[in-house]
Amino acid sequence: MDGINKSSRTWKAYKVTKSLKPNNAITKKTSWDKKREQAMKEKEFKDKLAQMKQEKKDLKLEKLNARKEREQKKIEKERLEILHKRLNQKRIDRLRRKEKRNKALSEGRKR
Repeated sequence: MDGINKSSRTWKAYKVTKSLKPNNAITKKTSWDKKREQAMKEKEFKDKLAQMKQEKKDLKLEKLNARKEREQKKIEKERLEILHKRLNQKRIDRLRRKEKRNKALSEGRKR
């Protein structure tokens, strides 16, 4: 495809790739110490990034657990309120029955 087009027009200019240029930083040889230092920096960066992600994940889980705990406490509180209402209602019913008995007994004595 390096030949001339049928219309003799060149649509794209051919470029020399960066890896083939003589003054490219990639093609220049670097010392082993520099490469090792660069690798250590990259490793430290990745470790720091992983640590930050883990902290973020832990914080999210902590918030989720706190929310679930609040919801459970709310449900338990509502259940206890209903239970107390029921107990109070039962107590009121007992008192009413007792009053009816006392009233019936007091009417019976009067006769």
